[in-house]
Parts: sequence; C-alpha cells; structure tokens
Amino acid sequence: FYKYVVVPDVAALVKSQENTCSSLGLMGRVLIGPEGVNGTLSGTKESINKYKQHAEEAQEGLLAGIQWKRSTSDTHPFADLQIKNVKEIVSSGGMGVNPATDPGCGGRHLGPREFHRALSEASPEDTIVIDVRNRWEYALGHFKTKNITAVDPDTKTYSEFKRWVDKESDKLKQKKVLMYCTGGIRCETASAYLKKKGASEVSQLSGGIHQYNLTLTL
Repeated sequence: FYKYVVVPDVAALVKSQENTCSSLGLMGRVLIGPEGVNGTLSGTKESINKYKQHAEEAQEGLLAGIQWKRSTSDTHPFADLQIKNVKEIVSSGGMGVNPATDPGCGGRHLGPREFHRALSEASPEDTIVIDVRNRWEYALGHFKTKNITAVDPDTKTYSEFKRWVDKESDKLKQKKVLMYCTGGIRCETASAYLKKKGASEVSQLSGGIHQYNLTLTL
C-alpha cells in the first residue's frame, strides 16, 4: 500500500504506526516521509483488517482512501517489523516532483481493463510502453502484444530511471506513453517526471501489475 499525502509530523506518524503494528502482531516494512507512506505488512486476516480500519481513521483520516493490495501466504514473509522515517518513500534519483504537494502532476490513471484495451490497441508508430521496474523484474515477464513490446530502461534501481528519461526525453515527447510497475507507486513519480520533461500524453496502470493480475485472467 502507499499514499502520497503531506505528512505534517513524520515522527508522530512513525510512532503511531509502530504502536499499532506491534499491538496487532504485524511484520513488514513501512516507510514514512514528508510526502506520504509506502508499506508492505503481513499478519492474520483479522489483524490486517484491523490495521486497515485504524489507518483509515487515525491522524484525522490522513491515510484514508488508500488502494489496498492483498496477497496470501502460509507464513510471515518478513522476519521483523521496521517503520522508518525517510526523505522519500521511493528514491527518485532527484526527479524534483512531488505528487503529495502537486496531486495533478502525474499521468492519467488507467484501471486494468482500460490499460489492457489501450495496450491491445497500441501501435509502435505513436505509442511507447515503458516498464518502470528494474532489469531483473523485466526479465521475469513484461507486457508484449503482437504489435508492441514494453521498453526496458535497463535500470538496476529505480533511482536510475531519471537518467534514462533524460537521455530519451526528445523521443518520448513525440509518443503517447503507457507505463506500469509492480504496485503503482514508482509510476506516480515516473509519470510526473516524464510530463515535466515535456511528454504530453502519459498514462499509468493504476495498482500496477499486481492489480492487473487480480482483475484480469489472461
């Protein structure tokens, strides 16, 4: 889960999250910064539901409206709980964009079915599909149709994506852009940076591949 939102008191929210997660027996990672929250937690179904309710109601609804993504596991994927105070909830490599203070800076959000339709109709003459994930994630699988294959920026970490955009920005300005990542959070700043560099028609897969796979059976 994630949410870009201005956090007035990061330290207070970190403490609140530590108390809540510990009391519910949750494990995982939650990053909290001035621009929002980015986390992955594991626990029983009951404890996760209680956490979601608390998150929606606490801090005067600061985290209300999160698009939750759920997976199942027989065991805890995490060995412990870490709640961290960070400068950025995703390291952007110095993009200089902030969806928390400028909610309209990013690309148009397309739901899984809408993204699938746009992908099916895409032509390499006027559209580029960008996989915002790293090279290893791309190698595991990526979007490909009979007409178009997602571009791999060949990054080791997301912080390198900015350099790729800087190098390719002139080409990107001439195309419609469809982009995606795992859960959607990287596309929030990636799409905003593409627009900052002059790309005018940028769309992103809302909820990322995770939500796409939950929604569509291919």
